[in-house]
Amino acid sequence: MSGIPSGDDTGRSGLILRRITIAAGFVTVAIGGIGLAGFASGITVFTSVLPGYKPIAVSAALIWIFLGLVLVLHATRPHSGRLVLMVQAVIAGIVIIEAIELPLSLMGSYSLIEILSVRVSSTLFGSPTPPISPAASAMIIPAGIALLVLLAPAGTQKRNRQIQDGAGMIGLAVALIAFTLVLSYVYGAPLLYNTELIPIAFPSALAGFFTGSGLVAAAGPEAIPLKYFTGSSTRARLLRIFVPFVIVLTLAQNIIFLVISDVFRVQDALLLSICIVVFGSVTALVIAKFSGRIGSDLERAEHALVRKNEDLGAMNEELTAIQEELQQSNDELIKSEQELRKTSQYLENLINYANAPIVVWDPHFVITRFNHAFEDLTGRTAREIIGQRLEVLFPQRYLDASMEIIRKTMKGERLRVVEIPILNRKGEIRIVLWNSATLFEPDGTTIQSTIAQGNDITERKMTEAELEEKNEELNSAIEELSRRGHELNEALKEKEVLLSEVHHRVKNNLTAFISLLSLESAYDDSPAGLALKKDLQNRARSMALIHETLYKTKKYSRVNMDVYLSTLVGQVVSSYESAKSIQTIVDTHGITLDLSRATPGGLIINELLTNSLKYAFPASYDCEKIRGAPCTIIVSLTEDDGAYILMVRDNGIGLPGDLDISTTKTLGLKLVNFLAKHQLRASIEIHSDEGAEFRFRFRDKV
Repeated sequence: MSGIPSGDDTGRSGLILRRITIAAGFVTVAIGGIGLAGFASGITVFTSVLPGYKPIAVSAALIWIFLGLVLVLHATRPHSGRLVLMVQAVIAGIVIIEAIELPLSLMGSYSLIEILSVRVSSTLFGSPTPPISPAASAMIIPAGIALLVLLAPAGTQKRNRQIQDGAGMIGLAVALIAFTLVLSYVYGAPLLYNTELIPIAFPSALAGFFTGSGLVAAAGPEAIPLKYFTGSSTRARLLRIFVPFVIVLTLAQNIIFLVISDVFRVQDALLLSICIVVFGSVTALVIAKFSGRIGSDLERAEHALVRKNEDLGAMNEELTAIQEELQQSNDELIKSEQELRKTSQYLENLINYANAPIVVWDPHFVITRFNHAFEDLTGRTAREIIGQRLEVLFPQRYLDASMEIIRKTMKGERLRVVEIPILNRKGEIRIVLWNSATLFEPDGTTIQSTIAQGNDITERKMTEAELEEKNEELNSAIEELSRRGHELNEALKEKEVLLSEVHHRVKNNLTAFISLLSLESAYDDSPAGLALKKDLQNRARSMALIHETLYKTKKYSRVNMDVYLSTLVGQVVSSYESAKSIQTIVDTHGITLDLSRATPGGLIINELLTNSLKYAFPASYDCEKIRGAPCTIIVSLTEDDGAYILMVRDNGIGLPGDLDISTTKTLGLKLVNFLAKHQLRASIEIHSDEGAEFRFRFRDKV
């Protein structure tokens, strides 16, 4: 039921509206019954209420009785299963028949069904009975449609709200139109009575009014128009006061108008003037009274607020002392409340839209929750399942055993991986793997409900036999794979040993080459010769260091640049003596490179670092005075958008303004240019604004 509050909705407004719906339904049934009683008894006043006017049609009386009963049943208990389908089918039939009847009756003819209804009714009651009027058909059609949408299965919250709003607005329109027709009868001049458009009987108009009123109440307190009158807001309270007051005052004015005109024979113009003056005066007095009461309430509230402000001012010093603590506590409470709301909403959505079937039952084994996944599993909707006992889910032959397992949850026992069969709408038995948890009241002993989650394993059970048949083949394959994996591991170990030996021997050979250069320096001790041999030694060390790093880290495919460059920079700096204290910074951000990129990168850093140590900081150069910082050489390796950036920078005297690395004759820079372009495939940027900076951008692999 989408419009009437459900059984667990104990709100006062929902209870009142449910009673109003029931009362409106019974009154509609009574009006239709009175019309039929008039035909049966031959008392014309029962069929038309006001003598001399059209009696109610038998078909209209029967339809109003049926719609009234649907309102009563809709409000007293939820519809489910075949009953609601049968009711919907009958209502749909009525709507279709009346939709056909309406244009025919306006053209002066009637459908075959209505003609048969009139003949049968005339025969049964022994006197002619009239056909249904176009006005009655026009009110029955929207009323039937509104009841159809109210009986529709529950959907999303937005869809339910739209259904309720539509039913409420339709009910309001039917009630207003019917009430207009009723008033025209009361005034003695039925609206358009002598036309073919609305020759409607008074009981039919009255039944339409109560049916429309019942639909408004059935739509619920959160639907149009009642949502504007419910709640504790100022707008709702004012509407609850002034709207009924205006309606009552307007009706009273009209009644007075009729009485005065009939009794005293006062002229219409004079009577209208008197009524306007009286109506305006009474309205002004009542509004003034209510305004005065509201003003008094506001004044009292204002005085109370002033007193509270004075009290708060007196307590301000004490509150200031604990303000920070309260603010912190408040923030924590707000955060906790927000988290609780998020958790609550998350849990609600988790149950409703979980992929796994979830069902909740109370201590009496009555189902209270039934999520969408369970609907898909059983082919049954939550509307028809909720409120029924749990036994409805189980096949008859497994019922006793299944319920015996379920009853254990009453003692707080959890179902852990229990197979219980489920019966779907098609009569198929699905094997479901269950687990459950029992929820207790705050006292810890009273059971609140039990929530169970299922997993349909029917297909899995069917395939287990096939899996067992293939198990031996899989075991054989696994053994074969294991054997081949063992062989691959052995081959990999041998490869690692060989790579380790290769890198170790390369490092040893380069070390021997460095030693030979040291011995050779004893025979050529000229400054140029010593400088050249030192450069050759540093270049050899940079290459040997790579192999030593690979050998130590046991990672033969990629070089840990942090370990490699930190050691390389330390070795180069220690090989040059300087009168200045030069600070070095190495930052590689944990990057590793393959051997084809690490080797030229190390040689480039060796050359640029050597140049900085030799030429960037002459004895007369004061770093603190000129650069405002200690003499520093920075080596960094970063990653940017899939590429690597290698940078060597110092804050020394800088580079010559006409330096072109592509045409320089310096051996070191020629080597840097060659390695960067032909080994790293790198772009080169050189800056000399606050020292010397070389920046190389390259990719790990080309």
